[in-house]
Order: sequence, then structure tokens, then C-alpha cells
Amino acid sequence: MGSKGCDSTDALVFFTALGAGTANGLFTKSMFQLTAVGNTGEEELFKPKLLNTLLMFFGMSLSLIAHKFFSTAKESLPPNQLILLCALFDLCATALGTLALLLLPLSMWQLLRGSVIIWVALVKHFVLKDHLTSNMWCGVLFVALAITVVGLAGALGGGGGDSGASGSTLALGIFLTLCGTLTAGIQFAVEEKMMSGMAAPPLLLVGMEGICGFVITVCIFYPAYYYLPGDDHGHFEDAFNTLAKLRNSPTAVFFVCCYTALVFTFNVTSMFVVQRLSAVWKAILQNCRPASIWAAQLVIYNLTGGEFGEAWAGFASWMQLVGMGLLLLGIAVYNGSVPLPCVDSTEASEIHEPSLCETAAVSAGTRYASRASRVSSSRLTSKLLPE
Repeated sequence: MGSKGCDSTDALVFFTALGAGTANGLFTKSMFQLTAVGNTGEEELFKPKLLNTLLMFFGMSLSLIAHKFFSTAKESLPPNQLILLCALFDLCATALGTLALLLLPLSMWQLLRGSVIIWVALVKHFVLKDHLTSNMWCGVLFVALAITVVGLAGALGGGGGDSGASGSTLALGIFLTLCGTLTAGIQFAVEEKMMSGMAAPPLLLVGMEGICGFVITVCIFYPAYYYLPGDDHGHFEDAFNTLAKLRNSPTAVFFVCCYTALVFTFNVTSMFVVQRLSAVWKAILQNCRPASIWAAQLVIYNLTGGEFGEAWAGFASWMQLVGMGLLLLGIAVYNGSVPLPCVDSTEASEIHEPSLCETAAVSAGTRYASRASRVSSSRLTSKLLPE
């Protein structure tokens, strides 16, 4: 496959997508570190467990505006039940990921989400009976090793931003993250089968899933979270308390608006990266995000005097850096971008080259753009990247 050159406009689109994806993660974590006055009149931490999911779906629904603006012909949607299923998977994966983010440093959380490749590979091989090439299994092995190293870094106290967290808290955060990526991994693998041969307009599908997920969150999950026992004045999440905090904190409103705008921006610019450049550049974009988020966290920590961001935690941070390197290597090997001497290149190219040309890289996670990317081809998970 030949490489595709880029001009200044392409570069602007790429770095806008990278900036939006990086800022998205930073705003999410920083939002949970704010304080605001709740409905009791007392100042509390702003940690709404479900608001992040609601905002994500709202940001996804804004993609309908972009679809209306850029579409040139009427296009059909997949069946409603498919959109509903995608939204439900999305909701569960995002809810688990948000709970985990409350317990983990952002950089560690971002790296652990790379484990989605492991789950997809296992589901594809053992459940869907798909053939995985040798380089895919090697990539999975590297990713598994990376997750192990990052987990050990957490046990040793990695992540300066949450250094006060106990070992059990970090362990719970890691467990929730892995459960979230398992949910996302099953979703990706199932969607690959269900969407085989289906030509759905990406931004339209993203927007419809966003609307569906928004309605489910408001009508089902918010009432359930309210009546479940928890630490939010006896509720797992008190929506009325969250609204009171938003009324009393312009800063929280600013963060909420920025987060929603970033979800929309990342959706649209990620699609333009694929359209104007190629899926290779989308792969580069996704590979850059964990590193850019961690670097930004370190800078923010020093600029704010430790109020936000993460500090360098010595040996544990060095381990986390090694884990990041292994994760990026595993992704590249899985995708066939980095050939291994011991792997049959013919076998790898038969699987990967069409995917490299035809599909966008899938984001775990920041799933915000992954909806648009996944429907571009039925060969979904043969070009899989974490968010």
C-alpha cells in the first residue's frame, strides 16, 4: 500500500483530532477533581458517575448535524434493534470505564483500556471461530504483557495524581477497567458479524446511537442509579444533587460544555482523518493519544502546583512508561504495521492489507469516533486500536 501525502489542511485536521482526543481525556479526569456546592449547601467533590456517559451520548448525537451538512444523498440506517444493541453495549462499557476513572490515574486508565484487543481476539477465536494470524497472537501477547506491567506499576504506587489511593482502590479500578474493555471487546466482535456487508453512513449511525443511548440513560439508568444505595447522599448517583452542583459552579458547567464539544469534534475530525488521509493515519492518531495524554498530565501537574494532573512517581512511572511502549508495540504488531521476523508476512498481508486501506482504526474506549469507524467495513476488528 502506498503512503498518502498530506498538505497543511490534512495536518490541521490530524492535530485537531489529536488535540480533541487528548483534551477529552484531560477534561474528563479534571472534571472529577472539581468541587461544587450541592443541594445540602455543602461543598463536595464533583464526581457524577453517570453524567459523563450522558454527555458522551449527547456529543455523539451532535454528529447528526455534521451528517446533515456533509451528506450528499439519502442513506439508509441499519435495523433499529442493532442501533439499540450498540447503544446498550456502549452505555455499559462507558459506565464501567467512568467508575474506573474515578479510582485510577488517567494515564494508567488510558493504557489499561488497550486490553480490548485481548478480549476481541479471544472472542473472535473461541466464540466466532475466526482465524487469527500469528502476528495477531504476538500482538495480543505484547498487549497482555503491557497490561501486566501497568498493573504492577499501580501496585507500586504509579500515577502521582492519585498517589493517595489505596492498593485495594487501585485494584478495583483496574478490575472495572478490564470489565469495561471486555464489554467493549464483545461489542466490537459481535458488531463485526452483524454489520457484515452493511453500508451504513458513519456519522448518521453515530448520531442515532447517541440519541438512543441518551434516552436509555435518562429514562432507565438515571432512575436506577438514584434508587441504588451509594455514597451520594444515600444514592449511587443523585441527579438532583448533580444539577445543584452545576447551578452553583460555573467552572463545572464550563468543563461539561467543553467535554461535550470535544466529543463532537473528535467524532468529526477522526472521520476526516480517514477520509483525507487513510486508516494508517488514524492508527497513528490513536497510538499517539496515550503518550500525549500522559505528557499533558505531567505538564499540568507542574503548572498547577499539583492541583491537577499527575506527578512523576519514580520507578513506578518508569514501569508505566515501559508498559506504554509494550502496548504501542503490541498494537502495531497486531495490526501488521510492524512485521516480526518469525511471522509469515504473506499470511499477515492477506488479512491486514485490505483492512488497512478500507477501514478506520477502532477506538476502545473514546468510542466516540469508533462508531463511525467500525461501520466502514465488515472487517472491523482486524484493524483494532484502543482509544
